[in-house]
Amino acid sequence: ENPLLAQMYVNLATLNIWYREWEEALQNLEKARSILDKAPNFESKKNLEANLNYNFAAYFNERGMPQEGLKYLELAENQVKEDKIRDVFAYNKIHLLKGGVLSSLGRYDDQEKLLEELLELNKKIYNQNENEFTFYTIYQNYAQLHLNHKKDYDKALEYAWKSYNIAVNIVGKDDEYCGDSFGLICSIYSWRQDWLKAAEFAQKALEILKKYVHKRFQVISLTFDLAYMMESSNKREALKYLNIGKQYLIDDLANISDENGKEIISKNIEEIDKRIKKLEDDLI
Repeated sequence: ENPLLAQMYVNLATLNIWYREWEEALQNLEKARSILDKAPNFESKKNLEANLNYNFAAYFNERGMPQEGLKYLELAENQVKEDKIRDVFAYNKIHLLKGGVLSSLGRYDDQEKLLEELLELNKKIYNQNENEFTFYTIYQNYAQLHLNHKKDYDKALEYAWKSYNIAVNIVGKDDEYCGDSFGLICSIYSWRQDWLKAAEFAQKALEILKKYVHKRFQVISLTFDLAYMMESSNKREALKYLNIGKQYLIDDLANISDENGKEIISKNIEEIDKRIKKLEDDLI
């Protein structure tokens, strides 16, 4: 088999991970690994193997197995460490995911050290010009670090707005990257229990992200978050968003074949129906 077919399978797996198609993702990653294991050495083999290990790591991290993901990231890290200046994109991609995995494992000091190294390296490479997506992601990670670990909400907001401004400068204010920044800002205000501000940015995030199919999971989550934020201040709006979220789940139920998944979604719909009934009663 042509070893470059491995890249095709990795690309398919990346899409599968985006759309949370776990079985297909693992199958495509295993096909890519089988091809590369049998292939003789060629010029781009090391880069292909690093990309494959990166995607294995992404798969395991998304499935809630960060320790397993870290094993693959360390393999990928060793494959690109000699080329971190020449192939800075691959180096950044691997190490930014590693930062997220370290966070999942509660290794916040290691995550912060890694982010500091990445920030210094990229400022040097890009001559202090921060209008690059790498800086967007680094500042998103810094914001999450200050939100989840340090509980420094002002600093978290500062970094979240930095990431938003970089995204606006590169792709414009209606792009999904701006929507992700608004979602992060919403989370920060939620932790501060500033529900009006949190709801404002949840709405801003939803307005952008609902246009993107691969953001469906995030859209559903934000929709229910918005409903719960509004329950005490605006029951009619809360009821509206609960019904919107419920319809998302009904649509998912019609399109899912996994019996365990169907059962989980059905139970969620039952719980949402109880909240809808309570709000309707309160409004009578």
